[in-house]
Amino acid sequence: MLTQRHLALIRAALQFFDDEMVPHGRKAIGPYLDVPLKHKVTSAEIQGLRTYLRNVDVKYGRYHAPARQMADTRLSHSIAKTRLGDDDVTAIVLIPRRP
Repeated sequence: MLTQRHLALIRAALQFFDDEMVPHGRKAIGPYLDVPLKHKVTSAEIQGLRTYLRNVDVKYGRYHAPARQMADTRLSHSIAKTRLGDDDVTAIVLIPRRP
């Protein structure tokens, strides 16, 4: 499950990617992408994503898979407190913090 710790690792990986890969262009970046990108990846784009991920809270909820919708509107700070039904999976929700 995605946690704040995971977000910190993703932000660090994005910074490394920006520092070490972006200067070398698409040929260096391409092998690391699971889908091809039509446009060049920019440092500003990566920094924007890092900023976004720095300013979100991770919440967990119940997602009813067969209905493809949230089973409950309540979200929890803890995966352990998210009680799942038989057909539910844990939904991970990123909520932007207010400035």
